[in-house]
Amino acid sequence: MRKLVKLFKNCQITQKAFCQITQKAFMFHSLNMNQRYFFSQPSSNTNSFNQNIEVDYKISQDERKTVDLNLLSRNLDLQNLSQESAKQKYLIHIQKYPRTTEIHMLYGLIFQSMKMIEDAKNCFQEAIKIDSNSTLAYQCLADIYEDSWNFSEAEKHLLKALEISSNQIHLNYRLGVLYQKTGQLEKSKTFFLIYEGQEKALKMKSQDQQSKIQLGQFYKKIGKIEEAAQFFQKADEIQPFQDSELNYNIGLLFYQTKQFQESIKCLLKYKEKYPQHFNTNYVLGQAYLQLKQLKESEICFLQALEIQPQSADVCFSLGLIYFNLKMNEKAQKYFLKVQKTDPKDLDSAFYLGCLYQSDNKQEDAIYCFQKVLEIIPQCFEANFQLGFSLELIGKVEVAKEYFQKAFEIKPQSVEAYVQLGIFYLKFGRKDEAQQCFIMGFNNNPKEFESLISENVDSQLFTNLKVQKDLDQVNEKNFYSSLYLGYVYELIGRLEDAKKHYFKVLELQPNLLNVNLQLGILYMNEKNEKEAESFLKKAYNIDPNNFDTNTQLGLFYLQNNRENESNQYIQKAYEIDPDNYLINYQLGIQYNEKGNYEIAKKYSQKALEIKPQCEKAYILLGDIYLNQNMKKEAEFYLMKAYQINPNSLECNILLGRYYFTIQKYEDSIKQYLIASKINPSNFEINFFLGILYLDVENLEKAEQYLLKASQAQGQEQNIYLFLGSIFLKHNKMKQAEYYFLKTIESDPTNFQYLFQIGDQYCNFEKFEEARFYYQKALNLKPSSEEIILKLISVYKMCSSTQEIQQFLFEFLEKNPENQYAFTLIGGYYENIGKFTEAKQYYLQALQINPDNFITICHLIQNYITTGEIENAKSYFEKLLKLKISKDEEYISIGTFQVQFQMIEESIQSFLKALEINPQNSQAHYKLAKSYMQIGRNEEAKKSYFKAFKMYPESEQALQDVGDNSNNNIPVEAQKYFKKVLSMNNPRELNCDIKLAYIYLELNQLEDAKSYFQQALKIDPKLITEILQDKEAKNFFEKLL
Repeated sequence: MRKLVKLFKNCQITQKAFCQITQKAFMFHSLNMNQRYFFSQPSSNTNSFNQNIEVDYKISQDERKTVDLNLLSRNLDLQNLSQESAKQKYLIHIQKYPRTTEIHMLYGLIFQSMKMIEDAKNCFQEAIKIDSNSTLAYQCLADIYEDSWNFSEAEKHLLKALEISSNQIHLNYRLGVLYQKTGQLEKSKTFFLIYEGQEKALKMKSQDQQSKIQLGQFYKKIGKIEEAAQFFQKADEIQPFQDSELNYNIGLLFYQTKQFQESIKCLLKYKEKYPQHFNTNYVLGQAYLQLKQLKESEICFLQALEIQPQSADVCFSLGLIYFNLKMNEKAQKYFLKVQKTDPKDLDSAFYLGCLYQSDNKQEDAIYCFQKVLEIIPQCFEANFQLGFSLELIGKVEVAKEYFQKAFEIKPQSVEAYVQLGIFYLKFGRKDEAQQCFIMGFNNNPKEFESLISENVDSQLFTNLKVQKDLDQVNEKNFYSSLYLGYVYELIGRLEDAKKHYFKVLELQPNLLNVNLQLGILYMNEKNEKEAESFLKKAYNIDPNNFDTNTQLGLFYLQNNRENESNQYIQKAYEIDPDNYLINYQLGIQYNEKGNYEIAKKYSQKALEIKPQCEKAYILLGDIYLNQNMKKEAEFYLMKAYQINPNSLECNILLGRYYFTIQKYEDSIKQYLIASKINPSNFEINFFLGILYLDVENLEKAEQYLLKASQAQGQEQNIYLFLGSIFLKHNKMKQAEYYFLKTIESDPTNFQYLFQIGDQYCNFEKFEEARFYYQKALNLKPSSEEIILKLISVYKMCSSTQEIQQFLFEFLEKNPENQYAFTLIGGYYENIGKFTEAKQYYLQALQINPDNFITICHLIQNYITTGEIENAKSYFEKLLKLKISKDEEYISIGTFQVQFQMIEESIQSFLKALEINPQNSQAHYKLAKSYMQIGRNEEAKKSYFKAFKMYPESEQALQDVGDNSNNNIPVEAQKYFKKVLSMNNPRELNCDIKLAYIYLELNQLEDAKSYFQQALKIDPKLITEILQDKEAKNFFEKLL
């Protein structure tokens, strides 16, 4: 079976004929002389067998001996003959030519090719009886015996042939091969040496024409076709062949080696003598066809058809030529003729199907393609074209089955994806076209571009106003680049699209459409300068163009230049006030800018203009979804879904809608529909992964998250995410697998190791966390963040000794690292060894005297040990440093509080808040400073701000409660209660404070309740109360 290859291009479907195909994509197939069919066996019938035998009989006996089976005249139609009919024809011919060696030889070769070995053997033996010196007959018998592993008989017949013709070099070669095959190496060597000597001798005297012919014949007989053709060509160069029979055989030989020009040259010489020889005309036709010289090919095939009017081979070749030339009626005529001669011919049936398809006779086309599939159900081409025809008559679901089957047969067929994409594009189905083009590009980008270029028809762009004439080459480049730009833009390959649009502008600089399109591309990229440049150029070409004014208006709106935007949008409205596109686009723009009410106004107007437009409904659904108006969003999205259930955007938004209202099963359903439309979409796969996590289907979640990673090219991030998911579910093996996959993607990225350490730390897997933090530190030894993480992990593991060991090892490896000294100082400070801590801080400052953090540690050390003057001295040094961070001002303010510089501390905390107004710690410390100097209202405001930013801050709540308790005890209750609700175990102080408050409010039962809670937390509390006079009074009052 032969492979089908595209030869013809898809042509334009005009707007008027939108629902009909006027011309169709055609298939090109391999046109070798003995290999024209890719579905059927050759099946020409002929009534001129006798006539052609007589013509061929004119070839002399000597020349006949050089004819191989593959060079026999095609008019014998070997494959069409049954064994019985071949025997009958043989009997007829031997009665007519009883003593003719050639008849026996010819039928011996025919029987041999038909695997009728005994009949072939009898024919060759009969030929020997007539002519005992027929070397060809002995050679053919040797072939039969060698094929049946009867090497002794093969040897005997070859030696006999050599005895008759000792100058036949190829016989020595064949005997050498035979002896080599049977392991008789000495004999083999002898004959090979003879052969090599004869070959060398021939080459030495090969300056004359005859020697070159002999060498050519020799190489042909031993199967070295290219060498044979080379010597025949050299012989012809010495003196053109006069022997027409030699020209015929050499012409066939050149055809075999695909030297079509040389083949034509020789066969034309033979044709001069035998103009009515069928095979000569047929092979010439094929040679011209290979060179795509269709007119010459047509003439030769028509002459061959005059000789054999019923030849299916010739009719098929003519049909294919007319198919090429888009002469559909003539092509159909000849394919029908093949079908009439042989109804089982699948090739002609297939091409008839293509013709019927292009004429919009889809039922006939379907019949033809089904005819092929009945015999060859796995035929890619027939499944593919049948899918086309079924789509055209509205049988979409059935068509999908055939397309799916075609792609199962050839899953990587770039050509098929391109053709299917073009098919969808011509019918305005951009989503399906986009997916086909993406698949084609992903399979083979280079082949994809080549096929898109080949499938351009200039009629696709009849609406273009081409400004200057182009020559043939530039015209082809112009339309190829234009079409490639459009397709690349469609599949999101925007840089490739721009590259081809620029090529178009080199040939046609003032083409409005391309300048406009480039402007839109740059606008989408937020490249303001280039976008404005191309849009303005398009505007200057035609200031009254609706699209140009619309896009300029949208561009200026996008860039908040509303006055200019209004100018162009108003002009667009004047040109076409009821245009759907401008209202729809404005709806999109205002939706993206968050101006939802204006976006709704334009979207509603677009819907009024096109009441059944799914995109306007989808846009309104999106706007309401952004406003969190869920019922309205559902209404518009369902409207869009009813219009087109296969809309990708609608299904995605419905999936998102159900996700927001936590209807996870419904959300999954919508995303799965979207996934069928676009299996590689990142958002679809990512949300499906998250949704399956929510319904605790880890296997599905893993599957879709991996697909999302492939779509986005961010595998490592998804691997990290999957690792954390499996870790959360305590599936350690899977977690470790994905963490390792993350690291494999970039082994030198310390961030991945650090993040994996964090993941383990979050789930209290401290040993694993320490392992990954250590590996991260090995990659980045100077990272303070990693060192602190490691120290915190050691603390979690209660490994004080290990912390010390780790820090000293780190210092040993990094003796000049100021941070290492500071960390060791911090370690000693934590265990109460302040003198040792001080020494390490001072050593750190020797490396970097102006390090803010180290100076802070040293100041705090001096304060702790009561060396206030030293602390103030270093504090003065701290104030001289260049300070720019909010945290640094907070540290300074904290020291100022300790030095009782409260007013100054307030200024420091305010400066921190100037840098970062969201710093809850600054608000909290500022509140405490205000409290210390009695500015209670300001303190309260700052406490509230701190609490608002950090609602879980127990200390802020308690301080707010204390502040309120001084003035409004009732208000203080809610803050203390909030602390108790957050804390486990309970906060003792809050229970006591609440007991006091309720006692003062004379709510004794509540007071007792909280006091009893306090005693449960600390039973020794009663002893402490009895020792404190105020507390004792409180206790007695309570009792």
